[in-house]
Amino acid sequence: MQKSAFESSGYQVFDDYLDLETCAELLAGIDSYRAKHSLPEIHRPMKGRSLRYYVIHGEQIEQHLTKIWRLYHHGVNALVNELTSRQYAPLSNTRVGVNVNIMPPKRSEYRWHYDRTTI
Repeated sequence: MQKSAFESSGYQVFDDYLDLETCAELLAGIDSYRAKHSLPEIHRPMKGRSLRYYVIHGEQIEQHLTKIWRLYHHGVNALVNELTSRQYAPLSNTRVGVNVNIMPPKRSEYRWHYDRTTI
């Protein structure tokens, strides 16, 4: 039996996982939230590996961006469980379980990193 892309590489790319209308709705929700709320800037300087971006954390997403919250809890989590044939659950620490990172042009820096368990 041939291994799936996920089994052989540890990741899987799905074209059209969300349709354009759903993506537009999610982005509109983020834009609306940003217009009404001040976002904290995450800035962790490190030579050649800095992080600098704005974040909407999981508690805010759960309360104000419910479509993203449902996607995280039901859509993505169910897909991961299906791909792995295991039963994973979203993190119990709501604040860090899911985030929206916003990177303004020319000011932002991002790199591969592991999230901390608190913000």
